[in-house]
Amino acid sequence: MKNNATSILTSSALILADEPTGNLDSETSGQITALFRKIREVSSATILLVTHDQEIAKQGGRTIKMRDGNILSLPKRWKPRPVSPRSYNVNVIFMP
Repeated sequence: MKNNATSILTSSALILADEPTGNLDSETSGQITALFRKIREVSSATILLVTHDQEIAKQGGRTIKMRDGNILSLPKRWKPRPVSPRSYNVNVIFMP
C-alpha cells in the first residue's frame, strides 16, 4: 500500500496536504514529513501543506502565515518560479 501511495504521489504535479500530521504523535508526524521530503526528492511536484504546527512549517521552502482567513506574512522576495527536480518546492500555509 505504501509503495502504491508513493507512486501515485510522485506522479502528481500538485499535492495538497491539509493538516497531514494534525492528530498524530511526534514519531508518526516525523515519518509523514520524511515521506513528503522523499516525494520532493524524486519528483517535480509542488506540495502545498497546511498546518498549525510551527515545527512542521519550518521545514517548508516557502511559508505563508495566515490567521482568520487573512494573510499575515509572505516569504521575502516572493516570486513564482519554475519547478525543477532540483528545487525544494514545498509551500506551507501556517495558521497559528
